[in-house]
Parts: sequence; structure tokens; C-alpha cells
Amino acid sequence: CSVMKTLFAMGECMEQLCVSQRTVQRYLENEELDKIIVKTKNGRKRYITVESVAKFIRKRSQEVKNNE
Repeated sequence: CSVMKTLFAMGECMEQLCVSQRTVQRYLENEELDKIIVKTKNGRKRYITVESVAKFIRKRSQEVKNNE
């Protein structure tokens, strides 16, 4: 039985998009990516949905194709 990943940690998201932490934060602020906040015993942890990263990549790829 395999489990499909649904959330990325910040570092994983940065790696998938090949961008800096600040750029991912900007995408989150601009609501270009969806986040989920999880409360932990030490505070909160922010995750980015895999679905929103996939949509973001598809959208950016389409924009590149349209500009060619």
C-alpha cells in the first residue's frame, strides 16, 4: 500500500520550484500557492499543498508556451 504525498514542507516546495524561501513566501502571500498551518507542541508548522504546486507549475508552463 503506497501513500500519496499531499503536502510539502517549505524546503521541499523550494526544491520543486527551484526558488528561494522568500519567493515561496511571496507566492503564498499572493495566494498563488495554498498553505496549511499545523499546530505543533512547539508552535506552528506551515505546509504547502502538492496540488497547488502542481497547478502553479502547469500555469507557469502554459504562460511560457503562450509567450513563445
